[in-house]
Amino acid sequence: MSSIKLNKINIKNLLYINNMFATRVTIIKWLKMTEIKDCHRNVCPCADKLRRLLLTRPRTTYDEINVNRQIKAQEIKYSKCSIN
Repeated sequence: MSSIKLNKINIKNLLYINNMFATRVTIIKWLKMTEIKDCHRNVCPCADKLRRLLLTRPRTTYDEINVNRQIKAQEIKYSKCSIN
């Protein structure tokens, strides 16, 4: 009986630590990520990096500004890559 209680407590702690709550921003970023297509190569590094940046969850406001700058720069690289 005590092991069942411990399992429930561990699951609650894991859910609390991960903070897996969907917000408007995460939903919009997820939809943007799914719209990114690979270029003519089998594995497009530009598209892959852009997908990873879109799913990056910033921890502070400074990180958010930095990630948004990286996303804009990677979008430019991705647009040049997809044109070729």
